[in-house]
Amino acid sequence: MHLTKAEILRTQIIVTTPEKWDVVTRKSTGDMELVQKVRLLIIDEVHMLHDERGAVIESIVARTERQVESTQSMIRIVGLSATLPNYVDVASFLRVNPYAGLFYFDASFRPVPLEQHFVGVRGKAGSKQSNENLDRAAFEKVKEMLEMGHQVMVFVHSRKDTVRTARRLYEMAQDDQCWDLFDPQYLPRYPIAVQEMGRSKGRELRDLFPKGFGVHHAGMLRSDRNLTERLFAEGLIKVLCCTATLAWGVNLPAAAVVIRGTQLYSSQKGTFVDLGILDVLQIFGRAGRPQFQRKLPDFLFRKSTY
Repeated sequence: MHLTKAEILRTQIIVTTPEKWDVVTRKSTGDMELVQKVRLLIIDEVHMLHDERGAVIESIVARTERQVESTQSMIRIVGLSATLPNYVDVASFLRVNPYAGLFYFDASFRPVPLEQHFVGVRGKAGSKQSNENLDRAAFEKVKEMLEMGHQVMVFVHSRKDTVRTARRLYEMAQDDQCWDLFDPQYLPRYPIAVQEMGRSKGRELRDLFPKGFGVHHAGMLRSDRNLTERLFAEGLIKVLCCTATLAWGVNLPAAAVVIRGTQLYSSQKGTFVDLGILDVLQIFGRAGRPQFQRKLPDFLFRKSTY
């Protein structure tokens, strides 16, 4: 949303995107009063310095540091990230005192320890053989977790694959005669949930829900996404097939996450490329959220090169 200058000046905390703040601070006149009021700049997900939005963050930091030098004012810059391997380099860029202002928390600080399982799958990326092998490997892990009474999130790399994967997993459950593991119909809230799902405009959602599956991607209506998240949080959806958009900031009671292949097709390069390590770590972080679990594993299925 857009605020007027008067509205912004009446606030004490501004939550904004890097691009919007870049526009505000880039202006030579008009918003200087606002910029000069800032005494604390918090940059969440500072590891975005590494992607296409990184130049914007660099500009903001450089402009803020120039303001400190020219006005002799104190502006504290705090960078936050859960997936930053070269944190010392970024701290140096932010002009952080490594002995007083640099804080690093490794996995030992995590309330719910995670296990990472790497499963090699044969077949050329995108081929029928590799897709079948990925589906089988994913199904075996999903089945294993459901037998333990847990819920699972399966991450895929395209919107259409969310529905395709959910249907394929259910077909394999029928072949293995274990479809009852996915069945939510015995749960007390199921009749009410069916009525809620009946009002959804997503035909695939309505079709998959009685089977214990849900899908989630950015192309869905916000109301359908909210409904899917809530039903998964209530345990009515056993397996949620989703894209990486759900990996950024949404906490759900998934005991395990499955990344169905770590190679995705890049239309710009015209070939398959590796999934970024930051995305992998973000997806890993969806498993075993402290408010839901104590100690549960997560899984990564890696496409092998052989």
